[in-house]
Amino acid sequence: MTNGPLRLILALQQRRIVTGQQVADELSCSVRTIYRYIARLRDVGFDIRGEPGVGYMMNTKKQRLMP
Repeated sequence: MTNGPLRLILALQQRRIVTGQQVADELSCSVRTIYRYIARLRDVGFDIRGEPGVGYMMNTKKQRLMP
């Protein structure tokens, strides 16, 4: 996994809900890249949920990265 998905995980852990555009701006990439990162993270088991017009959220109680 590259640095981008890891940074996305950290962004989702820091905020309750975040839009694809907010994260794309933060990571200096396209929204399409964020969509690919989310798909990749879901494929490996991360519980990331999205709601159109609202944003993405991750079940952080279930999944935490170790410091």
